[in-house]
Amino acid sequence: MYTRLCSDRLAHLAQQFPALLIVGARQVGKTTLARQAFPGFTYLDLEDAATHALFAQDPRFQLDARAAGAGLILDEAQRLPALFDALRGAIDAQRQRMGRFVILGSAQPILVRQVAESLAGRIGILELPPLTVQEASTGDAAITDYRQLWLTGGYPDALTAASRGGHFRDWWEAYLRTYVERDLPTLGVSADPLVMRKLLTMLAHAQGGMANLNQFAGALGLSQPTVARYVDILERSFLLRRLPPYFRNIGKRLVKAPKLYLRDSRISPPSPALAASTVPRPYLLLSRSRVVINRPRSCWLSSSSSSSPCSIVSDCRSSSITPALAYLKPGR
Repeated sequence: MYTRLCSDRLAHLAQQFPALLIVGARQVGKTTLARQAFPGFTYLDLEDAATHALFAQDPRFQLDARAAGAGLILDEAQRLPALFDALRGAIDAQRQRMGRFVILGSAQPILVRQVAESLAGRIGILELPPLTVQEASTGDAAITDYRQLWLTGGYPDALTAASRGGHFRDWWEAYLRTYVERDLPTLGVSADPLVMRKLLTMLAHAQGGMANLNQFAGALGLSQPTVARYVDILERSFLLRRLPPYFRNIGKRLVKAPKLYLRDSRISPPSPALAASTVPRPYLLLSRSRVVINRPRSCWLSSSSSSSPCSIVSDCRSSSITPALAYLKPGR
């Protein structure tokens, strides 16, 4: 079990909102964080057939029947859309009681739509990223070298695969396969699994550059709108980050092409020998820049304090990139 930087942020939100929503990619550690932060809450998994059947019949009754407890953790809440209307009624019945419900989910488009329609103003949202180096150093299988985290990725099960007698490459292969074959169809994407794996590989090689979806479409034999939809789904399911351009002219920020970064350093590497010296240096730089882009942002967004944003300090003179974080002082 790892100590997450966003635990303080989660506790801060629990003091302000009756309900909390923790979103993130599958297996990133949402359930573990919720049970660690709220040990007295009752945990309910709505993917369980029996639990789903109970709440499908009368969700408000099920919520009220458990109102006497400390609170509820509702996992995979997007599986039951009627739950959100029931949550609104239960929250309004005791509006002054904060932090009663913790909702977990991986399918961002469905969750955001349901939250926007039913729970606006009643729910605080926390996005959980993969583990940072600081977080990975706190677990049972502690990792203090950022290069090891860059190689294995920041998902807890991948980091602890060796302690279970397995290998992180096997875990990642199974994870990506189930994501493409099981999760994407539930999000309305009926793409060929081989096509999606090729797209992930292309994104891994092209990250850090301007997003040229026409080039991807031509290489995959698909239309540009189809590739754009696939990229949107990857972003909304927390596998991809879209970095908008920065210009003083706000209009240019909206129309200029963004850059695309895969959210975890281990998603679709070019070969099993990722850390070998034979891997081209440009790919190493782009792959590690993905860590630099994602980790400071997660550190900043997870903080409940009013500290200044993180800046990125990189030493590009050596054979590797060494990311460091430094908080900017006011007026710098």
